Amino acid sequence: MAITQEIKSKLAINDRGISFPVNNDTPPQPRDEVSTFNTTESEESELVWSPKETDVATLGTPTVIFVGNVTPDLIDTDLIIEIDTQTQSVHLSGFYGFDSFPNVTYKFKNTDYRPSTLDSPPDLSSPIIPGEAPPEAIISGSGLPLPFDHPYFNSLFEIKIDPTLTQDYNYSVDFIVEFDYSALGASPSTITTDDSPEKYQLYVDTVEQKAYRKDRFVFNQTVRNFTGEQIGGLLRTAIQSSKYKELNYVPHNMYHPTTGEAFYASTYAQHIAYANLGYVHSYPQQ
Repeated sequence: MAITQEIKSKLAINDRGISFPVNNDTPPQPRDEVSTFNTTESEESELVWSPKETDVATLGTPTVIFVGNVTPDLIDTDLIIEIDTQTQSVHLSGFYGFDSFPNVTYKFKNTDYRPSTLDSPPDLSSPIIPGEAPPEAIISGSGLPLPFDHPYFNSLFEIKIDPTLTQDYNYSVDFIVEFDYSALGASPSTITTDDSPEKYQLYVDTVEQKAYRKDRFVFNQTVRNFTGEQIGGLLRTAIQSSKYKELNYVPHNMYHPTTGEAFYASTYAQHIAYANLGYVHSYPQQ
């Protein structure tokens, strides 16, 4: 008989400390209570349970029957976190992007700026938008998202990625492990917590000859900053956003999201009208 949900809920957390992801591109490396290696890329790595050195000898053959409560330091929208119910592990894929390295800086020109000299007073013929156009020739900023709606953003001339080279992230993961001690010839004992006899550090089912424990690992991953390879996509988004504004409008094709029927939006008003109808800027995948 499998462990009941009630017993699962009464298993106390055994804090196993720091561990590290396994890179699927290489054979998993053996480790004790604390891993001796780390992986520097998230792609195709897994967060897996590992036994204590004494587990097999004292508790029997282990099988992970549950993995969950995955809590990362930070949610990166470019990183995919999946629980694999076949291997009872947590699978990481994708990459660490601008959510992990968000300190992007940028500069653009104030095209309404007119410097004053003794011989030439400021040229105020171009309108200055209050609160939007500071009197500097160069406007600097940082952070994401980029200020696509700023009236001078189309004069962007510099963008730099976060200067941080590496970043450490932690993932807290809980595992429930079933130990089959039938081949040991001796039964382990149920262990309750100090503060409650209804909470178990180790629960033993003497009928089924199984023992159960909940382990929590904090998986540490040191990741490199690869946002320099993604900056092109950020700039393309900036350019697309800029050319679809009324001030800098560029006529373009728009496509029906399901049929792919093309419409040439020659004016900004047409662009807005067809965008409201659901038309998109790239041909839909069939």
